[in-house]
Amino acid sequence: MCDAGEVLKAEFDDIRQEIRSHQTIASAVMAVELTALGAGISVAGKIQPVLIALAVVNSVLWLRYVDHVVAIFRAAAYVSFVLRPRLSGIVGEPVLRWEAFLRQIRSRRYVAGSAAEIPAGVTQERFPERILGLSHPSLLFGLASPVLVACYLYVCLSSGNRDLFGVWFASVGALGFWAFTVVRHLDTARWIRRVDLLMAEAAADAE
Repeated sequence: MCDAGEVLKAEFDDIRQEIRSHQTIASAVMAVELTALGAGISVAGKIQPVLIALAVVNSVLWLRYVDHVVAIFRAAAYVSFVLRPRLSGIVGEPVLRWEAFLRQIRSRRYVAGSAAEIPAGVTQERFPERILGLSHPSLLFGLASPVLVACYLYVCLSSGNRDLFGVWFASVGALGFWAFTVVRHLDTARWIRRVDLLMAEAAADAE
């Protein structure tokens, strides 16, 4: 039994490191996004196609960001549904309670009937992020592409660009890719919301 606990603990350490890696990369993607937007907009007045290129790059970075957030939730779900029950059974009491605590501190509805040690005076966060790591950054990713495409169209049409077919083709293509990314994001958000709820319910049942 001791050996099994050590193996599970080692696996948990590996998963925790994997989560940290995905968090670091996701933060780096956000930094690249902001850097690309700043650098691109600064030269967009001289090189108009930069705007449409930025719209496409924004969608690509958004997809990469979403992939890393999904990977984080997959790892958290494995800890919640597999490692936590097994380690709790070996130890003889609930362990690895951070995921449960996190969800309870974000929403008081999970506290009822739970043994989580949250003081009664601790209320729900005033400005909680409903889907950790996904909701707020997605505002930047989601708005950037259509705004960039609109700016590209305005600059090209107001400057008398004669290649109207090329301008509209590039714009529709960039918006189409952006629409695909939005659908991917919404589908991911629904999946994460469901997994988040199941983890909270599993933690409450285990207390």
